[in-house]
Amino acid sequence: HRRLVERLLRQNRLFVQPGADRIDVLSNYPFNEERLRRLLTIVQEQLRQRAGYATATALKAVLDCTDLGGGWLQPELLVDVLRRHGPFEVLPNGIVARADLGLANAVRATVRQALREARTALTVDEVLRARPDLGVFASCLAELLADDPLVHCIDGAHFLLA
Repeated sequence: HRRLVERLLRQNRLFVQPGADRIDVLSNYPFNEERLRRLLTIVQEQLRQRAGYATATALKAVLDCTDLGGGWLQPELLVDVLRRHGPFEVLPNGIVARADLGLANAVRATVRQALREARTALTVDEVLRARPDLGVFASCLAELLADDPLVHCIDGAHFLLA
């Protein structure tokens, strides 16, 4: 029974276990308005300081220094809370950005330009060599390109403009 409950808590993001102990912040998080407002303010300030985007791991490290963080707050849960309750855009692999940046579209447009200039199919590594400024997004480029209707994936590794 405990293994089933543990599995539900870890894998089902909609299931919250209420607890009498207020240290178990899942009982009042993210639905406590004051805590949610503080979380969003801290994340917005961090993104303002970091060119508008940051990894969920970096944001979690900042939140762990406050009473909002803890071992229970996994980067995946943080990303889910930010996606649901804040004005943020979440890129694959936990990159959180201000929604007004349109970061996913900007990255896709830059990759499309690199593919246009190359005039041949490129792998993600070849795109990164052509556009070193995209190195920060190396972990999510393949997923962003897979979702781009203007880019066609030939063999699972090589991308070409459609």
